[in-house]
Amino acid sequence: MKTERQLQTRIANEFKNDGWMVEHLCPPSCAGWPDLIAIKDGQVRLVEIKDFDQINPGRKMSALFQRSQPPYYLKCLKAGTPVTVLGCLDGSTLGFVVDSETKVTDFFELGRDEYLEKHCERK
Repeated sequence: MKTERQLQTRIANEFKNDGWMVEHLCPPSCAGWPDLIAIKDGQVRLVEIKDFDQINPGRKMSALFQRSQPPYYLKCLKAGTPVTVLGCLDGSTLGFVVDSETKVTDFFELGRDEYLEKHCERK
């Protein structure tokens, strides 16, 4: 099993190989910030890295996130830059964009597998 740090490095390298400028975000005073910012051709992506294997299938997705993260994702969405969540489950890379309030609400309503089935794309 990879650590989130290893996943973060792998995903950052994938962005870089595709021509994105990538930086790790770690503002100590801003709990909830995504892990990475990726910029390319006028596009900005805020990227959160999660290891979906860390929680049991029926456990709510909110178990993976710090308490401050979902509200911060809503602020980013309202500011016009939704957060992309990328992670790993059983060796596959999964991802979804938090582009609606429903996706945040579902963190607290749905179990892991149900959430991923509803919102994710396998890569």
